[in-house]
Amino acid sequence: MQRPIALACAVALAACATEDRDEKLRFIEKAHHALHPSAAPLTPGELDALVDKDRDDIVATLYKDPQTRDAVFRISLAFLGAPIDELHSDGRWAAAPFGFSPAVSAARAFREGKDPLLPLLTTHATVATGVVQPVDEYFLAGLYPDVQVPLEGTSAQRRAIATKRIVDDVANFRAFVAGLPEPFDQSVMCAQYEISNVSFIAIFVPQLLGIPQSISDAANPRELDDQDAFPLDYACFFGDTTTRAEALAALDHAGELYATLGSRLEPVFAQWEANPEGAFDPVDFDAIGFDAYASSQYYARSHFYPQFWQAAQNSSTNYDRRRGAYVLDRFFCDDLKPVGAALPTAHVEGKHASDPSCAACHFKLDPMAGFFRRHGYFGTEFDDQTLDLNGGAIIFDDFASLDYRDYETAWRAPTGAGREFDVGYIRSTRDASLNSYGSDLADLDQILRTAPEVERCFVQRAFEYFNGTDQAVDPGFLDAVTADMRDAGGDRLEHALSRILAGETFRAPDRNSTVCYDVAPGTDSANSPPCEVASILRAHCATCHSGGSPQGGLDVTSWDGSTFRHVVGGAAVPRADTFARMLDRVTTSDVTRQMPQGKDMPLRAREQLALWLQSQLD
Repeated sequence: MQRPIALACAVALAACATEDRDEKLRFIEKAHHALHPSAAPLTPGELDALVDKDRDDIVATLYKDPQTRDAVFRISLAFLGAPIDELHSDGRWAAAPFGFSPAVSAARAFREGKDPLLPLLTTHATVATGVVQPVDEYFLAGLYPDVQVPLEGTSAQRRAIATKRIVDDVANFRAFVAGLPEPFDQSVMCAQYEISNVSFIAIFVPQLLGIPQSISDAANPRELDDQDAFPLDYACFFGDTTTRAEALAALDHAGELYATLGSRLEPVFAQWEANPEGAFDPVDFDAIGFDAYASSQYYARSHFYPQFWQAAQNSSTNYDRRRGAYVLDRFFCDDLKPVGAALPTAHVEGKHASDPSCAACHFKLDPMAGFFRRHGYFGTEFDDQTLDLNGGAIIFDDFASLDYRDYETAWRAPTGAGREFDVGYIRSTRDASLNSYGSDLADLDQILRTAPEVERCFVQRAFEYFNGTDQAVDPGFLDAVTADMRDAGGDRLEHALSRILAGETFRAPDRNSTVCYDVAPGTDSANSPPCEVASILRAHCATCHSGGSPQGGLDVTSWDGSTFRHVVGGAAVPRADTFARMLDRVTTSDVTRQMPQGKDMPLRAREQLALWLQSQLD
């Protein structure tokens, strides 16, 4: 009788082993696709080499593959809020992602064996080369309907056609000016110039030639910085008097500039196209004959990157809040949902947005916006020298202007605050020592590099990238991953991704987005409210509100599926009353009644708890 039993056990063990192997293979294939999104599937031999490893070792092995560079690029783009759906077009890198310089720098750091998070979690950015775009025949035909661009032509041939058509257009306009009757009438010339391509073509030359967008957003070819790139603008738009000879000379020079630009850049284009990996390399603007906007007197900006300043424009009434909101959202994972938790109860010295009805957002937003207060149109830094040149005024993206000293008073700290400006990252409205104050973008850079919330936000974004933005997760798990990452030094990204990919959420088949598969170590998720809420309650409330004699009769660790155990005077408190009382004590600004007592609760956690409590009452 024992041989059949032994055989049955052996068969069962073999079945279990096969099932475990199949599950492991599915995990390997899924992790491979997650870390190498553009790569071909693994071969049977490659799968066999990995299947006997544990999951942490599998992720570590896959992470070290150079192909992980693409995943680092995508995760970094997602962290910055950039689109990641179309990174490739017709087998080539798409242009737009390379405008997000910190993400490109993170991918390049991975390629070079460095910490990818160093260039990502910062205000500094290095412009990348990006990718050459093919000449857009439809755009070219829209400007010059008579032009014929051969579909089968090489990119060099297409660029030559575009350059020749621009030069020919200038020559044709020169012939028009030369043929005007005597006496020379400047108004007739200007009437035609104002409606001709010659008056504005310099603006579109980078696009017509296919100069990488990352470069054209940050710099201009030196030929186009010459005033004769817009040959008759001073005469026709600014009222300068000119002669026919002067106009012809300017047009001759314009034609030479465009011809020179096309021939000078062609070897550069050839080099870019021959080295697709070079798209991630930093640009040497001097070497390619470009002038960076960031170094010019009127567009100076030493922080962030062109697409940031283009997307986060600042009007004369916005007070840099769009820029501040972006930093809070993307670097601190704070979407500024107004809850009204722990806010001032009175208008503060009449300051903008300090009224309690508005302060739910502005008490965090305005101090963050203050880091950008010296940056006007296109991100231009209005330092003291630039302000002196501009009569003390700062100019905004809507081209309105304000006296800078008056504008700056919006961020002046009250007397006795111990700081000049109320500028910084605000963690607490009642204990200023918990906040990180500063003045300019260099100070913000230091905060981004050192604030624990920023690394924690990256972990959250990485979890969302792999598992979906709507997937529930225990904040305590993200905290644990962040702590592990912080202890890993230069290998912190590898450690974070290993914890996330080897986690229960990533491995779960047909997962439910409302279920927390990954929880904090040592947590029992059974019989508890949603894991995000349970984590906050454990961290900030359970010390007093648990056990046999909980404070106020409320035990936040005892959940029956709809409410907490809440007994006062021997009688159970109705569910609605329990949640109403909790919400009141969480959101009140009266420090004698506010919970938790005697310690500061992070504002983000307070807001998340308040939102959930309110949802139970709705």
